[in-house]
Amino acid sequence: MRIIALLFITMLALSAADAELKLAKDGTATITAKDSDLILYGYGKGLGMGTIVVNGKPQQKPKVDPTKCSPFYSFEYKDGKDWKENALGWCGTGAGQFTLPKGKSATFKVAMDMNKQRPLRLTVSYKKDAKGKSLKVKSNEVK
Repeated sequence: MRIIALLFITMLALSAADAELKLAKDGTATITAKDSDLILYGYGKGLGMGTIVVNGKPQQKPKVDPTKCSPFYSFEYKDGKDWKENALGWCGTGAGQFTLPKGKSATFKVAMDMNKQRPLRLTVSYKKDAKGKSLKVKSNEVK
């Protein structure tokens, strides 16, 4: 049992080192790919778009800039000593997968008014490779 607990704690420490998520009181969030590329799902210019046709002619998709994309996120709020899942952020239009390169950050706004409960934090899911397991990074607490 101790070995399993030690492995679990080690896995948490490793996944936390991959990414960092910070949340400001004004709803500005920043996710940083620390030790590896992060594969995220979210929205932004050029994501999730099929072929673009203008006046009957196919057009090139806009280039995706992962530092300007917003990953899907969820809120958690603190209820006593426990964190409980709450509202999900929404995608708008143009949802798709994007890769945030190692060492890069993406800053995005979150809908803080969706959740009046405090304290709260954000959770973002990511993968380190296309076939990998989904991991989560959690932000700091905002009161």
